[in-house]
Amino acid sequence: MSFGSPDEAPIWYAMSAPYREMKVADYLKAKEDIKVFLPLERCERMAGQHIRRRVISYRPVVRNLLFVKATPGRMRDLKQIYNSMLQFKTRPMDGHSEVITIPDKEMGECKLNCVKLQ
Repeated sequence: MSFGSPDEAPIWYAMSAPYREMKVADYLKAKEDIKVFLPLERCERMAGQHIRRRVISYRPVVRNLLFVKATPGRMRDLKQIYNSMLQFKTRPMDGHSEVITIPDKEMGECKLNCVKLQ
């Protein structure tokens, strides 16, 4: 498995994980040692019939969306391995599809906004 040239800079990619995005994010963090950001929202609900208790859980803000930071070479390798679990988000550009990437500054702002909302 190649990791690309050492001068390639890591880039944030918008990715789709059609099945179990939280598990995919945890797996990539643990097994592949890659930065992954999954915007989550806090959900509170009351559970129980006789004894009521508050249950707090977290769920993705946008279904199937996660952000992965990797070099282009590393991302190509990951796509070959996890093709069914991980797909690039694309946008139409001049008659072809272009992979969506996010600059570090904008990703930092997004993370700050997500933390403020919780």
